[in-house]
Amino acid sequence: MLKDQNIYRKSDEVSNQRVKESNVKIDNKIKAEIGKGLLILIGISKDDTEKDAEWLVNKVLNIRIFNDSEGIMNKSIVDIQGEI
Repeated sequence: MLKDQNIYRKSDEVSNQRVKESNVKIDNKIKAEIGKGLLILIGISKDDTEKDAEWLVNKVLNIRIFNDSEGIMNKSIVDIQGEI
């Protein structure tokens, strides 16, 4: 987990982790899967608004947590054409 990459705002809580691949299993059957990208866990409350969701989506899409060619975290999920 990238503790320093957690995103917080109001009652929203998001934890993201870079992955090479990930999947969701229900009853031991894969229901969804992704390749290189972000695994995201989101906490949502009844007080959250559409504006909060839009802010969160923008933050997740633009946070620079992927390495560039020099090994510096300078690329977003959009830049690497990753999956969520």
